Amino acid sequence: MLVFRISREGARPFSTFAITYTGQHTMGIFLLHKNMQLDLIIPWIHTWLSGPQLLVACIAACISFAASMLLCAVIEKYVPQLLGQFPKYPG
Repeated sequence: MLVFRISREGARPFSTFAITYTGQHTMGIFLLHKNMQLDLIIPWIHTWLSGPQLLVACIAACISFAASMLLCAVIEKYVPQLLGQFPKYPG
């Protein structure tokens, strides 16, 4: 909310679209992020990087967040019901 307010007031030269999109898809990101990170990304990172665990965790968090956002966009386009978005029928 703080970043959104700062960007809305014009103190920073960036759009509020990314923050709004992330806020609208928080539950989808939450559901995908941990599973992707623990099962796919961290084992993949360990194959080419044997550094400190904090570095591996930070890289994995950034990659899994980006992948979660991408997957949420795909889910929203093809099966929006998985994200809780149901069509509105004229009544």
